Amino acid sequence: MFLFSFSALKGSDVKHDFHTSLTEMRYNEGSKAFEVTIRVFTDDLEAMIRAHDKGMSLSDANADKIIEAYIKRNFAFVKGKEVLFGSFLGKESEDDVTWLYLEVNNGEVLFDGFKILNSIFFDYFDDQKNLVNVLYKKERTTLIFSDYNKLQAFTF
Repeated sequence: MFLFSFSALKGSDVKHDFHTSLTEMRYNEGSKAFEVTIRVFTDDLEAMIRAHDKGMSLSDANADKIIEAYIKRNFAFVKGKEVLFGSFLGKESEDDVTWLYLEVNNGEVLFDGFKILNSIFFDYFDDQKNLVNVLYKKERTTLIFSDYNKLQAFTF
């Protein structure tokens, strides 16, 4: 087993072996919405919050506002000049990971040429990679986002 250590931190004092997020976008045929779950490392999320307000932590009441604004800048659906965002529903933290919940109503519109923008934490970590699993009916596609590949199409 190989263990890589990265010290390519841009704006934080957080240090662990790798920086990644894992997103699952599941299409709900009943509601015609995409249910989106983004799993991030809690310490990375805390670092982002502290970068916006040094005294704030993930448990502060205003943290959700900072998270929502950050997610809207870094996770969206783009088609030309048209940009769609998911509605931020909340978060749950457990040990070293935090789940961020979003919903994209009228999700079927995303099949009409929209691309996914995912640049979460690219502004903080040089080695950040973001994986997105898109599930539609019984099909699944996985996209890998990096600092040089922030916008990708998904098709079924």
